[in-house]
Amino acid sequence: MTSSNPHFGNVELGFLYVISHHNAPGMVKIGITQRPEGRMTELEPQVVWARVLCFEPRKHELRLHAKYAERRLPGTEWFRIETGRVGVRGDQEFDELLKEVYEIGNEVLSLCIHHPNKSVPEHLDYIKKLNHQQMMIAATEDGIKQAALKEVTRLKAEVELLQKQMAELHRRLPR
Repeated sequence: MTSSNPHFGNVELGFLYVISHHNAPGMVKIGITQRPEGRMTELEPQVVWARVLCFEPRKHELRLHAKYAERRLPGTEWFRIETGRVGVRGDQEFDELLKEVYEIGNEVLSLCIHHPNKSVPEHLDYIKKLNHQQMMIAATEDGIKQAALKEVTRLKAEVELLQKQMAELHRRLPR
């Protein structure tokens, strides 16, 4: 993805989709885009099975590609996963794939549902603030870890010094 993609704090926002095409029967494409309408026009899918707004779309796409790697058409984003017909149950893996994609999309959607009176820009600002808070917590955790490591190092040095002093005292004791 290019640097022009929407980011909120350190989190990228984009669309994850699953489509089928009449020229690829028995297959689905798992992909991502920043411009869903334009991308669907380019691809001319027979059916758009899922298209969800999500955080870190590339991470989710790569994870799904790895999960279904054995069914992947080499060098493409197309997978041998039978969809069945609209309204007719298809491959069990297809059902699992769709369920997983919609769960990924629910992360963003749930933020909007909890605040139904906010506009889209207000939701995005809210997401940005949540991400900032998460980064601050992580920075605080890192600071605590660094301080703890520093204290452990100091205590180890102190123990070593005490051990040396005790060894010296034992050496000086009359025998």
